[in-house]
Amino acid sequence: MVPVASYDCLSLKLLCRCSSCGSAIPVNFPTNNVTCTNCRAENQLPEAAWKTVMTMVPAPDTMAYGTEKGFNHDKGGVRLDCTVKKDYPHCPACGGQLLPTPPGDGCRCRKCDARQPAKPAPRWFTGLRARNWGGGKLDITGIHGDDSPPPPPTKKAVSVSCNSCGAKLESNGTSRSVECSYCGTMNVLPDEVWRALHPPQAAKPWWILCHIRTDHRKIPWTAGAMAINLFTGMLAVLAVFSIFVILPIAIPWLIAIERLELLVYGYLALVALLAVIAGGSNLRRVGVVKPENELVARLGKFERERIEVELLDPADLSRVVDRSHITIRGSLAREHYQKLGGRGGLLRAWRSPKSGRVFVQKTPTGLVLAGTTVTAARA
Repeated sequence: MVPVASYDCLSLKLLCRCSSCGSAIPVNFPTNNVTCTNCRAENQLPEAAWKTVMTMVPAPDTMAYGTEKGFNHDKGGVRLDCTVKKDYPHCPACGGQLLPTPPGDGCRCRKCDARQPAKPAPRWFTGLRARNWGGGKLDITGIHGDDSPPPPPTKKAVSVSCNSCGAKLESNGTSRSVECSYCGTMNVLPDEVWRALHPPQAAKPWWILCHIRTDHRKIPWTAGAMAINLFTGMLAVLAVFSIFVILPIAIPWLIAIERLELLVYGYLALVALLAVIAGGSNLRRVGVVKPENELVARLGKFERERIEVELLDPADLSRVVDRSHITIRGSLAREHYQKLGGRGGLLRAWRSPKSGRVFVQKTPTGLVLAGTTVTAARA
């Protein structure tokens, strides 16, 4: 079992710095306020802070499995430390990986097949991410993680001596200031006592589950870059040819017949025609590069710049759905072949649902095959 191409996730680990005492407060779920376990101060996490943080979080399908990224937010009195990592939650039953599954409201264990439901994301959080996650289109379908609040202060009595008279003080942990019942002196509980009453909470990772409707990753050369380069190259040739050949001949003649506007109209028409020729079929390939059209290409033997390729079903890597080949030319072709993983290496590929034509990305990816399962997500 491998991740369904159009469903993916990544984990976040957030720490908020208390505005009163500077202690680290774990943020284990999208929320607008957290309570400091050290000084019990309420810290607000406005949507503006979440908006800034989430715009720095990469889309899940742009990260290779196991990679992580850390960044900080310090604005408007809100200080956040964030670590985002491309990984998957673990099954509480067997410890296997939990993979997001359609319709995106939960995960299924790749080892024991147990299903774990996800928690719905707050509406405001979903809206912020939908506006700021650029490049492609996705929907946040849920949150996987422990959103339980920190445990309340312990009710166990703690015995402390009064600084003035030495009498025993009793505190249930609700306040750090305790009045002596004998002499009336206000005592502040020592740090070690307060920490015993309020043990620090660890930051826990939580996962954003997403339904990816359009791929966020860079379109390979077959889908857009070639069309753009071809188009701009033709424009450059046209510009040089026009300046040094066409214009010296056409301008005097058009002036003579007083129809100079024909030159402008003709030039614009030629540019439009080149745009259609250069962009045409190549730019239409952009519509093919979508998660639902993605395959896994496994490299075969290399012979005379030609590499045999097996196209595998991402949902069942033991099933070969098609066979094709790719060509790598040049003196460094074999070296390039080895960089792609050599025989057995895995590449990203797409197949057009209409024409059946296959596009294979000739760049290294994060795909790693171990046995019959993918142990690393797509790069």
